[in-house]
Amino acid sequence: MRFRNILRFEALVAATALAFAAIQAQDAVLPNEPHGNATTFVFQEGPSQKEQARKYLDHGLKAMGDKIYNIAEDFFKEYRKSVEPHEPDFAVASTNLAQALIGQDKLKEAEEALLYHQANSAGLKSSQDQAKLNYVWAQICFKQGRYDDCLKFAIPLTLKDSDQAFIEKATIIVADAYAQKKDWNGVKETLVNFILIPEIGPNNFEIQKRLVNVHLCTGNPQAAEAVLAKITSIAKPEDQLAINLLKIHCFAKLKRDEDALTVYQNIAAQCPEKPDMEWWNPLWELSQILFEKQRFPELEPILTQTAKTACNQQDEVAATILLAKTQIELKKNNLAQNNLDIVRKKFPDYPQLDDVTFRLAQLHQHTHSHRTAAELFSTLVENQKIDPLMRTEAAFSKATSLFADGQWNKAIETYIAIEPIAPTQQLKAKAIFHAAELAEKNKQEQQAVELYDKLADSYPQSDLAPEARMRQGNALMQQNEYEKAAETYKQFAETFPKHEYAQQANLQQGVALRLAAVSNEDKSKAAKFLDQAAATTQNPEYAALALLEAFKAARDSGDLKFALQLLDKLIERFPESTYFPQALYQRVLVKLRQNLNQSAIEDADLFFKQFPLNPLAAELYIIIADLHASQNEWSLAQNRYLSLKAAFPNSKLQALAIYEAANCAYKLNEYEGALGILKEIDKPIPEGQQEQKLSQEEKQFKAKSLMLKGEILASMNDYASARQAYAEVMKTIETSDLTYAALGRQGDMCLALAAADNTKVSNQELLQNAVQCFNQILDEKSTASHELKEMATYRLAICLERQGKPNEALDIFLKICYAYTGSPNLNGVKKPSFYFEKSVFDAARLLQQDGTPENLRKAMHLYRDLVNEQLPTSKQASLKYEEIRKKHGFDK
Repeated sequence: MRFRNILRFEALVAATALAFAAIQAQDAVLPNEPHGNATTFVFQEGPSQKEQARKYLDHGLKAMGDKIYNIAEDFFKEYRKSVEPHEPDFAVASTNLAQALIGQDKLKEAEEALLYHQANSAGLKSSQDQAKLNYVWAQICFKQGRYDDCLKFAIPLTLKDSDQAFIEKATIIVADAYAQKKDWNGVKETLVNFILIPEIGPNNFEIQKRLVNVHLCTGNPQAAEAVLAKITSIAKPEDQLAINLLKIHCFAKLKRDEDALTVYQNIAAQCPEKPDMEWWNPLWELSQILFEKQRFPELEPILTQTAKTACNQQDEVAATILLAKTQIELKKNNLAQNNLDIVRKKFPDYPQLDDVTFRLAQLHQHTHSHRTAAELFSTLVENQKIDPLMRTEAAFSKATSLFADGQWNKAIETYIAIEPIAPTQQLKAKAIFHAAELAEKNKQEQQAVELYDKLADSYPQSDLAPEARMRQGNALMQQNEYEKAAETYKQFAETFPKHEYAQQANLQQGVALRLAAVSNEDKSKAAKFLDQAAATTQNPEYAALALLEAFKAARDSGDLKFALQLLDKLIERFPESTYFPQALYQRVLVKLRQNLNQSAIEDADLFFKQFPLNPLAAELYIIIADLHASQNEWSLAQNRYLSLKAAFPNSKLQALAIYEAANCAYKLNEYEGALGILKEIDKPIPEGQQEQKLSQEEKQFKAKSLMLKGEILASMNDYASARQAYAEVMKTIETSDLTYAALGRQGDMCLALAAADNTKVSNQELLQNAVQCFNQILDEKSTASHELKEMATYRLAICLERQGKPNEALDIFLKICYAYTGSPNLNGVKKPSFYFEKSVFDAARLLQQDGTPENLRKAMHLYRDLVNEQLPTSKQASLKYEEIRKKHGFDK
């Protein structure tokens, strides 16, 4: 907030403090000689005329004493008629007449009275009377603002060999004239010269007091304190109040707030509740130092008194505003608002009323009354008569309040509207920048792009132009406008080649080119551009990032050789870069794609050693473990999975690592160990904690773990427990391939549990449960895969055979056989033959058990179809075929 005009007071205080007492002295009636010496000429008309002249003089002096200046004027004019041109009476008449006119502010007539005397005097011989005339001349010139003429008349009267009756008064008026001219050296010299006059100077309290004020007002409180110490000893009891006020002023200037406050508290009860300049100055200084020292509770009542002693509108407003600021600090916002409102209402014509409105709006802003603040700022923005800078600042503050009030679009509009009224190019640019920034925050990226572009184009010399161009590019990147972004970054680099963002812009251009690239050729160009950007930048981090981005472009173009070279370059040249871990991680992936498995494992081990806690290490553990698992190196794979489990207990990959480690143990036939590892996934919920709702992904993973648990239990021949695990899968997730697989495995467990003696009721129930499981998979509404359905079909036939339904089982086995031979391909790919081969042997077995020639021939046909398919069991089928043919005489 700009309070320079309101709070400027140093020079004003100096001039006013000196002039206040001086004006009293200047307006005083000059002492005259006793009546016996007033006239020395002899009246020719006789004693009566002389006596009448003395009566005019006596009446005039009495009227002056009573401050009835117009009556005094008439008597002095009559007296002048009676005595002119005889001296010194003519001089006495002229001097008193001029003073009576001064008392009525008739300065021009007062000057004419002195000029009349100058033109008609018979010759003045008395130096004292001449001094009187000169002093009155000085008074008139001072009141007319002719300070140089005032000094011309008054300075001779201040000399030590001048009439002592006028030295003090002349010294005061000379000091005041210098003060009006802001010639502080002249003021000091005048006062000091008087003090050096031995007979009258050292013990003159009034002059010494003025010297204290001069030191205070010219920023030399140390000198003021020294003078103050001297005059304290010569002060009279009636001067003690003035001494204390000077002490407050002096201590405040010396920033000795405790001393100043102590003196104030001793005289606070004497403070008038009306304008008083002698009180205003020290109270104002004390107020400022207390505010600076943040002594707000003690300051508030002092400021209330200070405002009452202000002698002009400007000072009263300054005190009231400081009072409001103090009340803000004391969290008395309502009182502060009231005081500022009082200023606006009490002084509607106050020149700096706009400053008060600004401060009141700021106060509402501070108290989060943003809508009211915006309205007050708006009145300033709409006032075209106020200072353009304040109007602009008000517009900025209005936009800030609108933003805080949630009116984002209006805030943007306000910022945009600042451009035509802002007085400087920098402020215009700042307004557009804020509008663009806010549009960007409000997800209005296109408007942000346009505003940033406007700023950079319209105000290229602004400090904000480079950042605006960069942000334009960034906003285009957010909009996936990569080609335009690349052009924007290129424009930045060309326009601001020496700017601190130039290298960053070059890098961003390369990234934009990479993201914009569609063809492999364009991707390759982006890779080369970024490689060149890395070579030319002086910033190691930019170089490393450029190489990493170049690698991505090369990789996406399919040029893995170049991609690997870029990673090698980054890793060799910038081992301290923050991008080094990512480069090493990517090199592992690239080497795996190139089947450089051992080298990839070595890079991974280097990563684990140097960056054991880097989140990418967790991913690498999974990747390398999966590599070992793909090569059936189950023990090595398990160690990698368990390493992740130990190193990253809070990683999102923790559960996956545990699952895969358990699967490795299962593959190694370490069933008990596998179940122990799986327990880490399905830990019981701690007492007092509620079970959290699982996400779909978490449910899927839990179901997968239950499936593995079922497989492990099945391998341990614990079919009942395995069956329960598969049943849990069904409860965990919605219908999917996994639920159908669990349903199939549940059926398998029922089959495994069914005893060979199928007459037992319990076994029949198990078989029936198995049939139900397989029928669910085969239901027409089922979305199970072809492979699952084929498995379920085969298992259903097995169940039916065990239930004593060989004919129904045979029909299903034959259905599987004919389905395969009739259409061996599925979606252009040859079908899996596992269940076809098993069905051939099972169907043939049932046909052979029947023993009829017709069924024996059917069995032979099935074996021949299998032989023709040239599958793994075709040779065995050929032997079976020959066995039936020879045994039953079908070879004849």
